[in-house]
Amino acid sequence: ATTEPTGPAASGSPPSEAKPAGPTTAAKPATTMPDAAKPKPAAEPVPADPAPMLPALAAKVVSADSIVLREGTVSKDWYLQPRQSQLQAGRWYACPQPYDADIEVAERNILATLLGGTRVRYMAPSAAGDFGFEIGQGHLILQLNDPMVVEGGTVLAVAIGDDLWRLELLTPETVCGVEVAPTPPRKFEQPPAPDRYQGGLYVRTGAIRFADADGRVRVINAGEWMPLTPSVREADALGTSVVQFSGGYPSWLAADRQPTRTERRYAAVFEREFDPEQNIALSIGPIVDSPDPTLSQYATETLAVTQQYGPLVAALGNLDHEETRRAAIKGLRLWLAQQPESAEALRLELRKRYPADDVPVLYELLWGYSEEDLRVPAKSQQLVDWLDHTNVAIRQVVIHDLEKFTGRTMDFRANASAASRRLAIRRWREHISRSGTLLD
Repeated sequence: ATTEPTGPAASGSPPSEAKPAGPTTAAKPATTMPDAAKPKPAAEPVPADPAPMLPALAAKVVSADSIVLREGTVSKDWYLQPRQSQLQAGRWYACPQPYDADIEVAERNILATLLGGTRVRYMAPSAAGDFGFEIGQGHLILQLNDPMVVEGGTVLAVAIGDDLWRLELLTPETVCGVEVAPTPPRKFEQPPAPDRYQGGLYVRTGAIRFADADGRVRVINAGEWMPLTPSVREADALGTSVVQFSGGYPSWLAADRQPTRTERRYAAVFEREFDPEQNIALSIGPIVDSPDPTLSQYATETLAVTQQYGPLVAALGNLDHEETRRAAIKGLRLWLAQQPESAEALRLELRKRYPADDVPVLYELLWGYSEEDLRVPAKSQQLVDWLDHTNVAIRQVVIHDLEKFTGRTMDFRANASAASRRLAIRRWREHISRSGTLLD
């Protein structure tokens, strides 16, 4: 069946069935605090023992023009979440590009904004708080829904995978944001190591108190940010990793961030493609083949944020749009990185859609490479040889990686004419003959 049961599950009530790099944008923080006024850390780490299970706090989508998707209660299919509807604790939700989505937790006066390309799980009460968000990827902005109302609690849990923290908004004007970018795989059939993700916690205005399970408590003030990348946190035994913004907070956290006129126009057009009676793979999957490159890219990014690997494998071979193929590569790699046990599912999907001889090549390419790989002469030669492959998907993954590691394309385009591709490949071969490998 293509439709998920309506009723309790669709409304958000319990169903009857079981179941980064640092900131770059130059902008001044809106609020700063003198040293004497800065809140001090309180010795209140995340408790080691689980908290008693309590009913989940009510949370609902309150933005009038957003698109929010929800994972099915049994299957891995995704569906359109009705507007003004309640979220269900333990369930995954996603906001696709080019939308943002506001989620209100009224009992705690919290407004959480999911930016486009973000996937979160609404959390039941835990050791860190009586509600919270696990962030799979993307950007989550947190603030008080009504800054004039400060009672009722401003503490919530924030999780990334197995990492769980308590976050407390300390002042009425506090606005903070969490950024999570899963690390793509860089070694054949191995999950990324040592860091499963890159991340950061930023404070635009006000201040927050941040506690982890190891007993470390930090206060982060306006104009400061803290890396959440695992290796950075583990190396920071003294808890000194909170640093001042260098050049201003990131653009996604800006108070005056607004969609462009083009984004608003495409948002209205793309919204019409979401069918509440069908899962996302069926309603949005076909839009990948749209002649409009922007709609095709939005559709592919929607499939990526909801980890619909089957349609993403198909999008990898899109003959018309380079950005669609690039979005499919990124989506498939992040899915593999977060679910490496799904490698066999990827093989099966590749076999459905591509010639048998191409499957091992695509499978290897999608696991990615490291800089060390591109310093090996034989591997460098193999990758350049694959630029001449008959399969556009193979050519696209190769040039995607060559550009990422070398910063060059040699004017190669995966869907260019054969004559144009041959000229670019000749330049790559000349580069290898001079340098010995792809990396100088």
